[in-house]
Amino acid sequence: MKKGMAIKYAAKIEWRPYAPKPEAKGIWIKEDCDGKYIWAVEDDLYLIIRRTENGLEETERVSFDKARVMWDMLVRAYRQRRAILTEYEVQARCIKDEKWVPHNQRERARVSETSCCAAYEWASHGGLFFILRRTKKGYEETGRGLFREARKIWDELTRKHAEEHQKEKEAQRKKYKIGKHTPPRNRGVKERGQGAA
Repeated sequence: MKKGMAIKYAAKIEWRPYAPKPEAKGIWIKEDCDGKYIWAVEDDLYLIIRRTENGLEETERVSFDKARVMWDMLVRAYRQRRAILTEYEVQARCIKDEKWVPHNQRERARVSETSCCAAYEWASHGGLFFILRRTKKGYEETGRGLFREARKIWDELTRKHAEEHQKEKEAQRKKYKIGKHTPPRNRGVKERGQGAA
């Protein structure tokens, strides 16, 4: 089965508020998936119950075979979503560390913004955001993460870069104001200008 098929199948399942039948002898729980989904049987018909913010919801009551397919797909979709969320959490933690790692240049990352002097590039790939910088050995990237986390790092890096520029300008001003390092005036141009007049 292709990755993502279970999630698509699970999205099509119709849910309604859970309403146990008053005449039913009872409901038996067959399997439980982290308390999120419950596979149950009531009067020889099978159903799946899920917990939501608004209470319990159920699928239609069906035969064993149909319920088994629904259950397998729901559990698979639930685990796939958990894996995706875990991967995003790991990436978000990684970008907070501000560690630079070699960038795989075979990936077609989308660069949408470049900082002053092209020191940093704002990039994204596969729904995750990161920052690129050029080095002698090639490109390096920060850890990948969600937009908000990556943007904080971007803002911090560009701010530091701007501060470095400001310090360089101030150092140059101080350098040329002190005696020996005062740049010589270009008197030759004035003399030629005066001679022509």
